[in-house]
This record gives sequence, C-alpha cells and structure tokens, in this order.
Amino acid sequence: MTSTGPRVRTASAPHHHLSLSSPTLVFKIISLDRTCRVTQQLQKKKD
Repeated sequence: MTSTGPRVRTASAPHHHLSLSSPTLVFKIISLDRTCRVTQQLQKKKD
C-alpha cells in the first residue's frame, strides 16, 4: 500500500516531485515567469 501512494501523487502532480528534488530550480522558474509577466504588462502599457 505504501508503494502505490507516492506513485499516484507523482502522477497527479509531477511539479510537486520536482519541487522536492530541486527547490532552487523551481524558484528560478517561478521568478522567471513572474519577470516575463511583468515585462509583458509594461510593454502593453507603453503601447
């Protein structure tokens, strides 16, 4: 029963497994995504 638990978790939420293995990588991706969104908003305001 213990072996099936984690399998279902990783299948339903692979990003969760990623964050556990390398939190710094996920943090970088999140920060990059935020900066991209901010730049897009700024460009829209300029136009």
